[in-house]
Amino acid sequence: CIRLLERQSEQPYVVVIDTGSDEDSFSRVPALRCLGIEIHQVACHGKADSFDDVCYAMDLATSICRTEYLWCLHSDCFVTNENMLAELIEKSDGGKNPAIGYESSSANKHDECKGMVSHTCTLLHMPTMHRIDASWSRSRLETQAKATGREVVFDPEMALNYRLRDRGITPLLLGTENTEGIETDANRIHLRSGTLMATMLAHIPGSRPTNECSVILDHLWSVVGGKPCRDNERTPIAPLRVKNGVHTGSLAWE
Repeated sequence: CIRLLERQSEQPYVVVIDTGSDEDSFSRVPALRCLGIEIHQVACHGKADSFDDVCYAMDLATSICRTEYLWCLHSDCFVTNENMLAELIEKSDGGKNPAIGYESSSANKHDECKGMVSHTCTLLHMPTMHRIDASWSRSRLETQAKATGREVVFDPEMALNYRLRDRGITPLLLGTENTEGIETDANRIHLRSGTLMATMLAHIPGSRPTNECSVILDHLWSVVGGKPCRDNERTPIAPLRVKNGVHTGSLAWE
């Protein structure tokens, strides 16, 4: 994910927020830290809902973002369009389109969620987010819903989207997410359920993943001219440059 971000024509500053790695896996994450890569960890001992860690990570990302834009990604979302960030910033037009991304997969289950933006590969104009007091907190949304009697859908990006809708902001959509299989288009490859399969196989002694997810990962490594990090191996990552005040949140939570 990070190696592909390094190939962006508009180079981002990367913030990795880890929300669930076991101790062995997380011990490798700090090694990514360099001038252009910032590392944080949210390690809660418990949570009320399975997606709460996403909300925690996103609220942290919006709090520590020091630049005009926040580009939200997952560690299993590989951006193959090397001009994507530059194109998103151009589409934002200085904040006239303050939320740009793919339609939430919740739209496939709830009509109310149609037109709502997801939390993966999404560009947010931070001055607008601060002005409307944007939040990702599920518990905050639940408390507000109970106080007003409003019925809401509880998914990771719903608190943000209800706030956008209440303030008359319509996200600019690039397409629609789904929850089945691996998502691919001209901009990115999002492994989604493929990530779960690869993770399960990786924990089976003597197994060698041969699924579609592994084939795609091998291809991506060949594209970036590197190799996967196994055991304690790590290919050094060159520092990224902060350019034109762009700040990306690369969220490693899956």
